[in-house]
This record gives sequence, C-alpha cells and structure tokens, in this order.
Amino acid sequence: MASYLVLTPPGGPDAEHARTRFVRDGFSLIAFLFPGLWLLGKRLWFSGALALILQVLAITIARQPGLFFAGLALAVAVSMLVALEGPSLVAGDLERKDWTLDGIVVADDIDTAEELYFNDPATAAATPSGPDWSALPAPNNARRATSSALGLLDFDGGR
Repeated sequence: MASYLVLTPPGGPDAEHARTRFVRDGFSLIAFLFPGLWLLGKRLWFSGALALILQVLAITIARQPGLFFAGLALAVAVSMLVALEGPSLVAGDLERKDWTLDGIVVADDIDTAEELYFNDPATAAATPSGPDWSALPAPNNARRATSSALGLLDFDGGR
C-alpha cells in the first residue's frame, strides 16, 4: 500500500475539490530513469537543472580512464535521490505556494485514495490497514514471563 499526501489549494478547497492534489509518497520509477527531466516536468526548475548538471558530470567522470564506477555511482545516487525524494519535493513546492497538507490517505492506488478521502475523511483515517489482531487468542496472564526480553516487547505485550 502507498500513502498519498492530500494537498488543498490556497484559500481552501473549492466545492467540487477540482484543484485538490494527491501526491503519492513513494518510489517513482520514471523519476529514477529520467531524474532531471522528471523534475523539470514537475516545474521544479532549480532541482531539475541541478540533477541534469549532476548527470552530465557523472557521464563526464565515467568517461575518464579508471573512473567508470565513480561516475556510475554518482548517476545512480542522483537517480535514487530523485526517485525517493522527488514526490516530497513536489509536495514541499506546493506548500511553499500556500497549499495546505490536508491529510494522508493510505490506499492501494490513486482511485481508492480519492474515494476514501472524498467519501469520509474521518472514516478513512480510522480504517485499519493491517491484519486483524483481534482474532488471536488472549495471552495467558497466569504465566507471565519474568525475563526482560533484552529490552524488547515480550510475546504477551509486557516489557
């Protein structure tokens, strides 16, 4: 499951939420493959130009004798950074433009995230997304372990 940041425009959302943005917070494959162009496509001009400069620098370093792996490492590092932090840069850019982070929705895809958010945001936040732990048998409180479990939680929930 992915988490989606829900951002509303300056002045609050309109009646139909036409301008409300959902930004998927996670790894982006397209941003990994084309980091500079992806950032420029999202109108992050400074970050996009910096990524393109670093990519050109990585290619230049990789062409030098004995420095191929250093150039490759730089190119992969730039790609990973943009792929992992690119969506956060998009959300941060919107927040700098007075957009408001209205919530976070956890869903499988964007359609489900929109459905959960627009139908009932309070219910969407309260819906458990993990396994049903209530089906497990109750712990036996009569034989509580006396060990400290090396500082971790014991199986019965004690410390």
